[in-house]
Amino acid sequence: MRLFLIIYLLTLLCQEIRCAENHDSIYLQQIIAAQKTIDDNDFSFYKSEIERIEKSSLSKKLYEVNFVCLLRLSVINTWEKNILGLDSVQLILSRRVKFLSKDSDYLFLYYNNSCVYFRGFDINKSIEYGLKAINCEPKRKRYKELKPLAFEALGMSYYLKGDVFRSMRYAEKSYRELSIIFGESDFRLSYPLYLKSLCAQENGYNDKAIDYLVKAIKLVQKSNLKVKANDEKIRYQIKLVELFLTGGHKERGRELLNKLVFEKESLNNRRKGQIHYLNALLLSKETVLDEDKIIREIDLALKFYEDAVVGQDNFLILECLELVSSFYLKIKNLDKAAYTYEQLLSRSLLKDKNSLNSNYNIITLEALLNLIIISGMQNDLKSLRKHLELSLEILRNFRFDICDNSVRKYWAEKQNLFLENLIMPCAKFGLENQLYEILEMNKSLLLEYDLSFDNNFQKKSKVARIKELINIIEKNKTNKEIDPRFIEIFKDSLDSNIQRLDLLNKSKVEFSLKQSYSLNSLKNDLEDNQCLIEFFNGNEFLYFIIVSKYGIEFGQIKFNEFEVSSSLLELNSESSKAKIDSQIFLSLYRKVFSRLEQNITNLIIIPDDFLNNFPFELLKTEDGQYLGDKYDIHYQYSAKLWKLLKDKPSTKKDLDFLGFAYNKGSEKYLAERSCDDIGEYDLLCSESEVNSIRNILGEHNTDITSDSIHLIFEEASNAKILHLATHSCLDEDMEHSILYFNNESINSDEIQLQDIGADHVVLSACETGYGQIIKGEGSMSLAKGFFHAGCKSALVSLWPVDDCTTSELMQYYYKGLKEGKTKSLALKDAKWEYRQNAHHSRRDPYYWAGFILIGDNAPLFETGNPWILYTSLIFLSIMCLLLVYNKMNR
Repeated sequence: MRLFLIIYLLTLLCQEIRCAENHDSIYLQQIIAAQKTIDDNDFSFYKSEIERIEKSSLSKKLYEVNFVCLLRLSVINTWEKNILGLDSVQLILSRRVKFLSKDSDYLFLYYNNSCVYFRGFDINKSIEYGLKAINCEPKRKRYKELKPLAFEALGMSYYLKGDVFRSMRYAEKSYRELSIIFGESDFRLSYPLYLKSLCAQENGYNDKAIDYLVKAIKLVQKSNLKVKANDEKIRYQIKLVELFLTGGHKERGRELLNKLVFEKESLNNRRKGQIHYLNALLLSKETVLDEDKIIREIDLALKFYEDAVVGQDNFLILECLELVSSFYLKIKNLDKAAYTYEQLLSRSLLKDKNSLNSNYNIITLEALLNLIIISGMQNDLKSLRKHLELSLEILRNFRFDICDNSVRKYWAEKQNLFLENLIMPCAKFGLENQLYEILEMNKSLLLEYDLSFDNNFQKKSKVARIKELINIIEKNKTNKEIDPRFIEIFKDSLDSNIQRLDLLNKSKVEFSLKQSYSLNSLKNDLEDNQCLIEFFNGNEFLYFIIVSKYGIEFGQIKFNEFEVSSSLLELNSESSKAKIDSQIFLSLYRKVFSRLEQNITNLIIIPDDFLNNFPFELLKTEDGQYLGDKYDIHYQYSAKLWKLLKDKPSTKKDLDFLGFAYNKGSEKYLAERSCDDIGEYDLLCSESEVNSIRNILGEHNTDITSDSIHLIFEEASNAKILHLATHSCLDEDMEHSILYFNNESINSDEIQLQDIGADHVVLSACETGYGQIIKGEGSMSLAKGFFHAGCKSALVSLWPVDDCTTSELMQYYYKGLKEGKTKSLALKDAKWEYRQNAHHSRRDPYYWAGFILIGDNAPLFETGNPWILYTSLIFLSIMCLLLVYNKMNR
């Protein structure tokens, strides 16, 4: 194959030079001499010849011929031999810039840049140049297929990064454009089909992945390019066997594998190695294991891989080592399993630990996890500590690179699988600090990123403008005057800008993100009456850690998520009274909260997964008392975010309170602050709520008279409290919550692009703290959006709330704030006071328990009633005078 590529390039070179102006025989001899050295393995001479030719004074045409051939050869060698390295290829690419004149030239340059960085496993750079390439138009005919190929390359880069959604999107675009250029039966369509198969497999659609590969194989079988098409066909068939074996189609896999074995001798070493690997994979799935035969097949696979690929970072070798290691572990041969996992580790760690290649990161972490399990089984604490620290180091490093929205869900799910398995060894050997870091590591990385970045609004505003353009176009896509291709162009522009801005801004927040917040630091920062409880929901157990000045405790509960979810639904309805006396809730109280010290009065709870939508205040103590009556409770997204919000300085505000009440002038009213029939109905009690709060707080507050969302949020940056008494709702998929104003609405994604910055936001509406749960990131609710927008704390609801009882509860809450209470204490007292004064028919938890506090808990006002302070000062003065008088009379 290598010889074929060199001959092909030499032929191309000769053909192009014969047509070129200013033919230079010496130049041609230099090129041929440089390429001939490849066969002699004299790469140093090859490299020096490239550099010498690059320094020559060539005409534009000759330079272009030289550039094309040398670039292709360099990419091949970077890929197969890894000798030239990226620097030499980049030298060639950079020298090309002086001859650029058309978009096609830039397309060619950016596309090849993307390919080179892809081969060098610099995924971010590959994406950066890929996005530049797809924004160029191929004005030269010979470059017409480059743009769809750029789509394909970009899709593969996103796939390796873990962004399967974008990967599939660009694979679809590549397939669509190639089919327009070459027709739907051209073999070139097999490449995007292969990528679509990989994405489908990653999303769990194994049968769909098989269908894509079968279609790709049919396309290459029709091709006239026999040598190239046959190699692609074998490549796809090998992947198809893997899908058969991993997807429960063992007999179909065996049948196709036997066909591949039959023509094995005509294949290159890489393909031979893959066939032996698949044979070993098939044998490992048999009922009766033939250990010797499996090991022999793996050894043969490794031998062929080593012969085929020079360089220590080939993923196929890692796959082989992972298979034999897991086989040894399966048959309980721990020593051999540990030895082969160590081999795998030594190879994979030769790569950059910051690599975004998801395949390498996953297989490396799996190897470390299994080494930790083996160390635990052998009670080898030293080895366990070593591999645990290495796992955490890798996770620390690349979690910084994966904090953008595009891959958060993918990596949150992947990390969760590792982190849960790391918890038990830490608990078994009492490794409290590592355990705490594991619990923290998968919590709200995106929010931490925003809070750590001082000038985040500049980035957000640029992205927001692009999104606004996309929304305008998509809303008008039925308009015949708008070319539908514009939508795709703007989406690509959005990807490009987000990528560029992320790369510029990451250096500013890297230090902050990589700084750890240790368990001892947390203990020292807690007050004597405070306790922090953090949860982590695994597949079988709910894990928790309790931290206070008095000590650290770790535990686990066998938890039935379905039972809890069913109970939560009962809390959300007025018609079915809340069943909070069930065994599951009693177990949660006994296992966690019953062990707290007597003088603890304030709880900081960091929930996980479905517990983000659960009000812990409703847990019952042994004597039937609500937990929320015993403790004042507030919630956080992570311990580090608690610290960040606690230390975040408040700027001086001119306004204490800025209140908005939904009112469109209708004479019809809704009982709940939801989105049902919102166009026809107003809220009866929202205006009286805002007016009552104004009277409670007194001076330095104002109502909002504007209907413009932009003006409301702009004014809010100058206020301590932003209070919104309005409608809100969730969409059917719970992905976006919507907040309504009189003539506009805004969703949770759009809110986080704003610059609001109020110290405290009160979302007096339905389900403002409820939303889609993304493991690790928490509830994607309206509340989360306001934290991204710069707010320090939020009072939100977990279910639909009654209009008028909410108004009553809010008045009690603001009385507590005015008296100088912490927010959580003010909320606790407000709920108690409401229940004492409300009609017995409206004391059910549905009416008052849905509101919770998230974020900073500091008081908003230093004191509420000045006469209390004056009275205290007078009393103290009198006491001092009496003491002085008594001393003088002795």
